[in-house]
Amino acid sequence: MSQARNAAGRNVLKETNVLAGILFMALGGAAFLLTRHLSLGNALMIGSGFMPQAVSVLLVLFGAGIAIAGLRHPSDPVEIGSLRPLLTVTVCIAVFAFTLERLGLVAAILLVVALSPLAGSRPRPLRLAAVGVALAALCTAIFVWGAKLPIAAGPF
Repeated sequence: MSQARNAAGRNVLKETNVLAGILFMALGGAAFLLTRHLSLGNALMIGSGFMPQAVSVLLVLFGAGIAIAGLRHPSDPVEIGSLRPLLTVTVCIAVFAFTLERLGLVAAILLVVALSPLAGSRPRPLRLAAVGVALAALCTAIFVWGAKLPIAAGPF
């Protein structure tokens, strides 16, 4: 199987910008296909499918631009490193989803911030505590009090 190579002889499918562009185009295309059954509406009354389809088209165009730029100006090749950051992010998302309704927004955020050093950085307890408290307070102010979303700040 032949590999796509640029003028310098580098495999373009291993360059970060080309892969990022392809990923954006794939996500935009999938979103468009998944929302094609929704109504676009008309100029006076926008339908439920207008925004998802518009954003998916923009994502495809944005991805194409990134991929073309990556072809024109070679970037660093993709290197697969440790899987620890990917697994940590996945675990943090699952912990947040599992604890949000049971323990509330503040506890869910504090747990995710406490787990974040597992991705690879050296934990600094004082800095983590400050970030956790600030993030919990800011998210509570924005989402619970400001936007009045049906999210409990705590388990009460």
